[in-house]
Amino acid sequence: MRVFAAVFLSTLIAASPALAQWQVRTSGTTASAWVRNDDGTSLALNCAGAEEGRLRMDLTVTPTDAPGGDGFATFQVGGFALDVATEPYGPEGQRLQILRIDIDYFDDQVTELRTQLKRGAVLSLPSTEAFQSVTFPLRGSGTAVTELEAACANVWEIARRIRGD
Repeated sequence: MRVFAAVFLSTLIAASPALAQWQVRTSGTTASAWVRNDDGTSLALNCAGAEEGRLRMDLTVTPTDAPGGDGFATFQVGGFALDVATEPYGPEGQRLQILRIDIDYFDDQVTELRTQLKRGAVLSLPSTEAFQSVTFPLRGSGTAVTELEAACANVWEIARRIRGD
């Protein structure tokens, strides 16, 4: 019986989809950390030298059939929640919709969101009039967000040197 249970569990684990892993990419002028689910939904956190102190989030979601939308999203990690304004980006009426979020990188609530992303297990966004609920695993997010924070500081420093600040 134990052998059967072990074989069954290992088969079940092998057949389950792999958890999405957070990724990081940096260049001299930009830095990004992102995660993508198997269904195409994704979240990317971006900073650019030309926009010092700003964090751009590109959230790819499954839209609802409701016309328009309410223009906000709530990020939930553990007991922490952050409401942000969203703007549709790219063509509408597709299977997936990109929502763009531009916020102050140094805002206390945004700093807390980054802290929660580093230590949480799951990031959830409840459904709104505009999109269906979505969750993102935070596997690897601690390392990715820490690398992003260092890369953003570096990108902004390079931009200041180029401008002669």
